[in-house]
Amino acid sequence: MSISAEFRCILERAAELRTTGQTWEAVAKALDRALTTVRRWPEQYPVEWAEISRAADENLVAEAGYESIHSLRK
Repeated sequence: MSISAEFRCILERAAELRTTGQTWEAVAKALDRALTTVRRWPEQYPVEWAEISRAADENLVAEAGYESIHSLRK
């Protein structure tokens, strides 16, 4: 199943929020979507969700690394 570019952006934002520890409730509120809808996205779009959430995880780790280096240099 192919998703639109617009919906991909929404999934990316959801994955970013989840990666930073936000609850599904917070994700639903931030995206102005129903809780039951956002909770189903990983199951409805497993390939896309895996790819997008993996990228969000990698970005978070990279950001943490950059912040750590910055803090150490201070």
